[in-house]
Amino acid sequence: MNPVMVKDLRMSAWRWQAYAGRGVYVALVALIVLEFVMSTTARAEDLSPSEYAVLGRRLFVHFLWLNLALVAFASILV
Repeated sequence: MNPVMVKDLRMSAWRWQAYAGRGVYVALVALIVLEFVMSTTARAEDLSPSEYAVLGRRLFVHFLWLNLALVAFASILV
C-alpha cells in the first residue's frame, strides 16, 4: 500500500472533520473573492493595466496567506 492510500484509510474515521475543513476553506476562498470583487467593481471601468497587475498581486497574496495557514494547521492535525 502506498502512503497516500494509508493516509486515506487512516482518515476515514475523520470523515466529518474533513468535510467541515473543506467547507471552511471554501467559505474563506469565497470571502476573499467577494472582497476582491467588491473592491474592483466600483472603479473597474477606469483601471490601467498596471492597476490590474496590482489587483492580481493582492489576490495572489490573500490566497498565499490562506494556503500557508491551511498547511500549518493541517500539519498540526496530521
